[in-house]
This record gives sequence, C-alpha cells and structure tokens, in this order.
Amino acid sequence: MTSRSILLVTSVLAAVGGVGCGGSRGTSSHDPTLPRLDGVYRRTQSAESVAQHDHVPVSQALAENYGDFVLVIRGTRFAFTQSNAKACTWQYGTLRVHSGRIEMLFIDGGGRAPDNAENKPGEHFVWKASYFRGALALVPVTPTDLMAETWQRVSTTPTASALTRGCRPPTAALSG
Repeated sequence: MTSRSILLVTSVLAAVGGVGCGGSRGTSSHDPTLPRLDGVYRRTQSAESVAQHDHVPVSQALAENYGDFVLVIRGTRFAFTQSNAKACTWQYGTLRVHSGRIEMLFIDGGGRAPDNAENKPGEHFVWKASYFRGALALVPVTPTDLMAETWQRVSTTPTASALTRGCRPPTAALSG
C-alpha cells in the first residue's frame, strides 16, 4: 500500500469515528465494525431470567430490571424505557461507539422505580457489541454483573415517541 493510500484510509477511518492519527477520543456513534446504530430497538426480559441471573427467588427480582424495554439511539445520544406492572423507568445519556464496543454514560434516570434501581447520573457502562440481521447484541464489559442483552431493531428512524408512553425521559434527552 502506498503512503498516499494509507493516508486516505486513515482519513476515512478518522472521519467515521475509527482510529486516526493523534489518538483523539472524540464522541461518535459509528464504528467501522458496526453499522450505523441510529434507530429504535426493543427487547423483553422476564422476571425469571433476572432472578436466575441474580441468584434470587423470582419474588426478589428487581422490578426495574425486567419487562419491555425500548431503546432509541440518535447520533451520540441514547434513551431507553423499561416497563412492567410494577415499574416504569426512563434513562438517557451519551453514547460512544469504538473498537466494537459501546460506552454509555448516563445523564439521568427516573420514573416509577419501587426498588430505586433506575440508572443514576454518572453511571458508565461498556458493552462488547455486535450486529447481525437487525439484532444488536451487547455483552457487558463493565460493570461485569450485568446481563447480556439482545435488542431487535424495529426502525432506523430514531424517535422519542417510540419510548414507552407514561415513562418517557425529558424532551431534550436525545438532543445534545
């Protein structure tokens, strides 16, 4: 490869949030190893699977950790809601995608959380990410006690109106 070709490849990777000269830690929601992630995703988690993961009886599974989840990714921002008969929570923050990983830094969380287990400002999650046929698979890197998650993409258009009605985050959650 010629030095001109190497420079061109390096420039393209830097422009899409990949590696580049200078070691910049800029924020990006794109990684050459993953497709553009903007859109709406859904998943369902049972109380039984949470209880099994946490090694507790089903009656002690935290209500904020199971139910129907909706995730919206828009550029460098994310928001998600979680709902079941006992809890309806929202959380949002900034997103960084690099080297096949997704970093989530939570700005805020709230809603009806009977166990006070909604995400808190400053929490930082890192996931190993893969995407195949509309499924975004996340495996926890840190914290390590999280469950692996698989989110199904239901739309490539990120819209806050897809979040669970009645427990949506503040209007500005996906702005920034």
